[in-house]
Amino acid sequence: MTDAIIGIVIPYYNDREPVIRCLQSVKEAVEHLTHGFQKPHVVVVDDHSPEPFDPILSPVPVTSIRLPVNSSVGAARNRGAEMCRGTHILFLDSDVRLERYHLTRLYQHLDCDKTRIVQGPTSTIPANTNASLFQHYLAAAWNYYEQENWRVSVFTQCFLIEKRFFLDIGGFSEDYARSGGEEFELGLRLNCMEPGLIAFDEQLGHDHHFDGLVKRMKKAYLRSRHIGSIALRMPNLPFRFTAQVMMRSACAFILNASILLALVKPHLGIPAYAVAVAMLYVCDDPFTQAMKKAHSRKLALLSVVFRQIEFTAINLGMARGFWDRTLNRIVKKGKA
Repeated sequence: MTDAIIGIVIPYYNDREPVIRCLQSVKEAVEHLTHGFQKPHVVVVDDHSPEPFDPILSPVPVTSIRLPVNSSVGAARNRGAEMCRGTHILFLDSDVRLERYHLTRLYQHLDCDKTRIVQGPTSTIPANTNASLFQHYLAAAWNYYEQENWRVSVFTQCFLIEKRFFLDIGGFSEDYARSGGEEFELGLRLNCMEPGLIAFDEQLGHDHHFDGLVKRMKKAYLRSRHIGSIALRMPNLPFRFTAQVMMRSACAFILNASILLALVKPHLGIPAYAVAVAMLYVCDDPFTQAMKKAHSRKLALLSVVFRQIEFTAINLGMARGFWDRTLNRIVKKGKA
């Protein structure tokens, strides 16, 4: 039996109902813990939310921390990690729901594997009630990208890390707003260390609540703005990640160029867009098959349009991040 003790850290900001559902899933996972594994210490960190977290509403005992000022999700996670009792920390987003045997499986994983980080995929079915087709797309897309990119980054909505190691490497960067970026920065830092730090277990699935189209595009833009700035400071990006970014950028550029051409010369632009969609559908067959498997052929077809919209927001955000970083360098050189 492992000597590990898992603590759970959940950042909170103005999302009372989702965090209660999250804590309810934690309670059920605790109730299904195999005999001999210790119950986790749960810490909820309120990032100075306008709607404060009320621990009385929690279905499971929690330690509640309220930050004096609104900082960032990275800061909230770091404060929670410092307060959390345990040898390992399970970071959860407030809109995540664990499966009943998640904690037991994590303990069993630590019992036979000394890997410092363990994570699993998001379910291909969104946790949202009456989820839209776009939210089904996001769930399936996240599942696909997590399966492909777990060696490159951590998925901060749900991952386990050794506490001492987490504190030794400095935790999350606190420079990024709630739109994210800290998980990408941490993932790249981890990739500069020794190999084999991250373990991926396909059976460690969890459910996630997904944003609608407009809110998701805003987040994608802001998050990619951070990533663009980070990427300029990380010249040793894994080739696989760089190749994927370039491919997505090229797809978005071709599809958007076809739309612009259709506005000027419909007889050329519309066929060009149709050909581009068909090529993307056929050339990226693994993604297409993942969409079909997760939902339907209809989603596989519409995923081309959804990806175009998403990649456009991502590219605009990354371009802005590159510009911000470059401008800062010029200003610093000017002052020097």
